Amino acid sequence: TRQQVQQSNRAYVTLSTDPKSISNKQTGLGVTYSRVKQVRDYFLDKTYRKESGRSMFYEVSTEVMEEVESQLGELNGEAFQTTMTDFWTAIQELSKDPSSSVTQGMLVQRAAEFVQRAGAVYSGLSSYQNNLNTQIKQNVDKINKYGNQLLTLNDQIRAIESGGIEHANDLRDARNQILDELAELTNMTFSEDRYGSVSVQIEGVDFVKDGTCYEIALKTDEATGFYTPFWPQDATYTVRADGTRDYNID
Repeated sequence: TRQQVQQSNRAYVTLSTDPKSISNKQTGLGVTYSRVKQVRDYFLDKTYRKESGRSMFYEVSTEVMEEVESQLGELNGEAFQTTMTDFWTAIQELSKDPSSSVTQGMLVQRAAEFVQRAGAVYSGLSSYQNNLNTQIKQNVDKINKYGNQLLTLNDQIRAIESGGIEHANDLRDARNQILDELAELTNMTFSEDRYGSVSVQIEGVDFVKDGTCYEIALKTDEATGFYTPFWPQDATYTVRADGTRDYNID
């Protein structure tokens, strides 16, 4: 962040006073340091963070689509579509002469190739899905970490600036950096109150507000092991026998 040094006049030295004069005879002593002001544009910050989140959304979406296309379009030098076409051609040839041992053998061969390639596609997509599942947990953990860091910085900034004399520029820089990184992971909005604390909403839901970080939770599917992020404060739940909560996020 760019910082600007602001200066103010030093106290004048009075040389003489004359009640009949309009003003006293004084001499200036130049200027003195007043404060270091953080120079930021709220509109630019807001726009950048909005577009940053949008850009990352499309970037991830494109990456996923390219991976799926890669799995379906090219596997070890052989396109899955080619295997499907060969299988369908073998079926058509067999329909022309069902009694031909040649067409029967060709269909069996093409069917085996199709099953093998389909298994390879399934394995590749399953592996990629597991990688995405791991990324979901890592990103949720990162988002929650950022939220708690914002809480700490809010407290520190408020403590320094509450007297109206000092300005926590370095801490504000650190907080702005976190907001920038958070914007790359979520669709977020933010605002700052008159005490210097920042509140954050993600998808319209309070994330950091009034000294609290409402962390995102993860529910694990017992059958697949896949994670589903959710907001505990908005979800209904039942209490298990051991006292833990079973959230209903359907």
